[in-house]
Amino acid sequence: MKKFCLMMIFIFTAALILGSCGKGKDSKLLGKWKWDAPSAEYGEMTIEFTKDKVMMEMKMPNETKSEKDEKPYTVKSDDGKTIVVESPKKGTSGEKEDVKITVDGDKMTINGADGTSMNFSKAR
Repeated sequence: MKKFCLMMIFIFTAALILGSCGKGKDSKLLGKWKWDAPSAEYGEMTIEFTKDKVMMEMKMPNETKSEKDEKPYTVKSDDGKTIVVESPKKGTSGEKEDVKITVDGDKMTINGADGTSMNFSKAR
């Protein structure tokens, strides 16, 4: 359960950071993305990128309510293959962190600074 909670915290933070990709040439991130969870025990998560913010909704297994949050973002770079986004770090005052994101058609991968990665599919 501890590993699951840590993973969900990472997912939440990454989701919020990912929103940085909704401006200009990074428009390939705009819209809703659904997490390709390794199994149902991890719960469900969707991330939605808009022009200036990222919204995340997460539902844990056996829970009736989902948790929602949103955060502003900034695109630091986009080399056509990898987008680096910056967003306020959860639980800090003004500290920011970078996340690398790759998009290939309807598939997106978020790579955290700690080396973990998460896969998402474009929501239909």
